Amino acid sequence: MGIEFDLEVRPGYLSLVCAGELTQESFAEVYEKALAAAQAHGVKAVLLDGRAVTARPQSILERFNMGHGAAELQRKYSLRCFVAIVAHPPVADPQKFGETVAANRGILGGVYFDIDEALAAIAERLDTKRS
Repeated sequence: MGIEFDLEVRPGYLSLVCAGELTQESFAEVYEKALAAAQAHGVKAVLLDGRAVTARPQSILERFNMGHGAAELQRKYSLRCFVAIVAHPPVADPQKFGETVAANRGILGGVYFDIDEALAAIAERLDTKRS
């Protein structure tokens, strides 16, 4: 089935409200579409709202591959974009292993369990970029 999303351009960032089933392939597809849209709209932040996404528990290798793949996609697009992902376990890893993998490869952003925290992180990042 994959992941479907509604994209909305907001002041300074894109919001993608996602629904469907998380797999390595569906994550890579949505992440790449988000980066392409961010580049096309000239924004420096993306909110991937995955609260309606479902998933079976992911293996550590799958989580590694998703974090690594996200970093590779950002390199492909030569884009320094802050990406905030909001999801609940088991979609989001409570230990945030994939986030750590991505951060170790230069990704800006993070995994959040609360939408308000993710929006605050985006707002902080946008304010920092303006200063």
